[in-house]
Amino acid sequence: MGEILIPAEKWEPFTKAYSADLATEHKGGKPLSVRTVTDHGIVYTAFAVCYGRYGLSLKTNSYRVEAWRLVLEAAYDGVTTEVYHDAKAIEAGLRERGDMTGLVVLVRGKRMVCAESVLVYQDLPGAAPLTIAEAIAYDNNERGTGWRSLMFKNRKPKWFSLCGHPVARYRGEIGGRRTEHTVLYWSDGKTVGELSIGSEVPLTKARPDQVAGIAPLAGELQLALF
Repeated sequence: MGEILIPAEKWEPFTKAYSADLATEHKGGKPLSVRTVTDHGIVYTAFAVCYGRYGLSLKTNSYRVEAWRLVLEAAYDGVTTEVYHDAKAIEAGLRERGDMTGLVVLVRGKRMVCAESVLVYQDLPGAAPLTIAEAIAYDNNERGTGWRSLMFKNRKPKWFSLCGHPVARYRGEIGGRRTEHTVLYWSDGKTVGELSIGSEVPLTKARPDQVAGIAPLAGELQLALF
């Protein structure tokens, strides 16, 4: 099994190659059609995507895609199968559950084979960091929805940075238990992404002048990045 560490903006397209849901609708009779992503000329599909927190090592980084490197069927010299989940082979000990080695799939009608499993881990963004002001504006705009409103209602975060990227740390209590969520904000130039950060990752505290005087956005406003 191979391992790849790639920046957040390149990891996101790997999540779009997730194809396990297509397998549940597959009726057989022909190979499973899959979604793919191409990186450095190599074609991949994926059958599992895990979200969690960015850590200091691959072992603690739970942002990962369980991908498979694809090759043309004519270039594969191993045993192949068109059965996505072969219960009989698994029961007989001939194949491990979740092992797609040799699985023939269709990529836009072309027959390809799952040749090697590859764990693709998300690293910090490689894109230029947002400013603290941009991150605060985005955070204010999202304050009334999602996890912020459910877990940290009426709470404001403390601001930090990690390798130049703005990071917000929320703290509060749920059912009498202390809870914390630390999130790094980044952008691909069109939308803002959120990357949860593990508690073991050291952060640099933002200067007071970087966070002072930033007024919350009105609920109907949207952050625009150019």
